[in-house]
Parts: sequence; C-alpha cells; structure tokens
Amino acid sequence: FTYVKTIGTGVVGSNVDQFNYPSKILVNGTSIFVTDTFNHRVQIFDLSGNLTKSIGTGIAGSLDGEFNKPNGIATNGTHIFVVDSRNNRIEIFDSSGNYVDQFGSSGSGNGQFNNPTDIVIRNTHIFVADGKNSRIQIFDISGNFQAKFGTETTIAYWSTQPSFASGITHTWENPSTGFGLGSPSGLEVNDTHIFVSDGGNNRVQIIGYSF
Repeated sequence: FTYVKTIGTGVVGSNVDQFNYPSKILVNGTSIFVTDTFNHRVQIFDLSGNLTKSIGTGIAGSLDGEFNKPNGIATNGTHIFVVDSRNNRIEIFDSSGNYVDQFGSSGSGNGQFNNPTDIVIRNTHIFVADGKNSRIQIFDISGNFQAKFGTETTIAYWSTQPSFASGITHTWENPSTGFGLGSPSGLEVNDTHIFVSDGGNNRVQIIGYSF
C-alpha cells in the first residue's frame, strides 16, 4: 500500500475543504462524490482530490437540489442518485451535479420512505434501504415502484426466492413470521443476491433474487 492523499482537514467544519460526518463515497470515471451528511451537501472532487463542485446550500432544505442529511449515493453511468434521508426522497442529478428529478415521499406506502439510508443501482433497477420502515424497496430506473421485502421483526425466515416478473408488484413475507429487517443501514447487490446490513438486528442478511 502507498499513501497518496487526504481530502479534507480532519477537523469538523463547513468550509470547502472540510466535512461534517462524510458518510458515503462514489467514484466514477472522472469524479469523487462524497455525501457530507451534517453539512447537508454533496461535494464533488476530481480524481486528484480537488473540489470541483458542491451540491446543496450547506443548510438543511427541501427544495429541488437541497438536502437534509444526505446519505447513500449511486450512479447508473449517466446520473447520480442521492438518498436525501430526512426529506424521505431520492434526488437525481446529472454527472455534473445539476438537479434533474426526484422520487419518493414521507410515509410507509409503496414508493414512500422513512429515513432511507442507502442505494444501489444494478442493471435497470434501483434498490433502496428504507431504514425506519425496515425494508428494501426496488424501483425501475425511472423511480417507479416495483417490489419490496422486509418486515420489522427480529426473526427472519425466507420461504421462496423472489422473482421480479415484469409489471407485477410483489411483497414477500412468510405467512407466519415475515421476513425480518431492523433499520437496514447498508446495501449491496450483485446479479443474483442482495446483501443487507441489518443494523437493528446486528447481522448481514443475504437474499437471492432473479429478474
């Protein structure tokens, strides 16, 4: 290993070279994106660590392009998707950091969120860890709800592997116990499995799926 560089002063602050609880990081071909959570912004750096742009005002807000404690971040190659946790939505930006669109609202219905924490884009689907709703929601790339799994419990069982049939909305629950998640905090997805940091239950859950 070879040390290269540190981005940030290491001291909490809101200046352009400082962070206040940076939580997630994303690197694409030309830029580094950091969710600067308690500064309510996303900072964008070039690959050498030089600041190129900051998204958000630095103050909690709910207008287009503003944040209230941004957390997870992901890209599909052309757009950046940011989990705007306390505003219970996903905000979408182009690769230069310009606001494009959003989806989600506060609540527990399909397509709604309660303190979402993380996001992954795999092929043509968006997976979101819906923290305080204790579930994972799946959307198409346009942000339309497709499926969900998880119930708030400390006992989890899985009966059958989910299959995402086109145009069909699914909720997967064991008839007697449900599939248990407790405030999921992290998420990764490959072509066959979903890996969930089940924060409230102090474990990692692995779920098979197919499209």
